Amino acid sequence: MYVDERIDISTDVEGVLQPLAREYPEHPLPSCHALVRSDERILLVQRKRPPFVGCWSLPGGGVELGETIEGAVVRELAEETGLHVKVTRFLGYADGIEHDEQGRVRRHYVILYVEAAPTGGELKSGDDAADARWLTVQEARQLPLTDSVERCLAWSGLGTAGSDFCPDFNEGRSTN
Repeated sequence: MYVDERIDISTDVEGVLQPLAREYPEHPLPSCHALVRSDERILLVQRKRPPFVGCWSLPGGGVELGETIEGAVVRELAEETGLHVKVTRFLGYADGIEHDEQGRVRRHYVILYVEAAPTGGELKSGDDAADARWLTVQEARQLPLTDSVERCLAWSGLGTAGSDFCPDFNEGRSTN
């Protein structure tokens, strides 16, 4: 699972800007990620922040207040990869729920996955990405991948299992 570590901003009762809690949130946090395809290649980013530092994942992140899912995907892809994309279809969703040692919900994400096509820009890693690359599915499977990559490859019709997965949240998994 890909968890966006960027700090979102919300306001408290007095209207003062406050960070939105990523750990021990009061409600599930929406997140969106894209399987970007170009010819026979897919776009992956290498995570540079926890969790899953060094693992390769689908680019994406949190949905900001007032932002559509499509708008969030377009913004996140530009921030992480320098590319402009067009969302082409919805692939599926997953619940990412992590509990702490006491059984409390530490993180809870509702993650939406889409497929997208590049429309412009120049590939470069940025924001939360240590690296960004176009890879064939076979090349990608030689890298440590988050489980969302294989899940989205299966949903898109590009294949099923075949790589080493990075550790993932081990509870609360639901996938359609």
